Amino acid sequence: MTYGQPLPFIAYWYLAYREPIGIKITCTNLQSLKTRLYAARKESLDSDLMEIRLVTSPINPDTELWLIHAQSIPASVPLPPARRKPLQDDLDDI
Repeated sequence: MTYGQPLPFIAYWYLAYREPIGIKITCTNLQSLKTRLYAARKESLDSDLMEIRLVTSPINPDTELWLIHAQSIPASVPLPPARRKPLQDDLDDI
């Protein structure tokens, strides 16, 4: 899927969430994109998006970022740790 105009950063999370595996984003500055995507997810307060991981493409590590469901990632691909604050349900279990 290709778009003529850039989407709001939160839209990429929802696109990835709706896809069976996830999406690929091509860009020129991966670190800046990651920072903006993480900020958008945090602002959304949508806990469903926490199952999506940002993974630098092993095929094109300088230009591709994958937003993929954690359960879709092969065990051989190292994952960054999930970043989220505990939900009240999590705290009740302690």
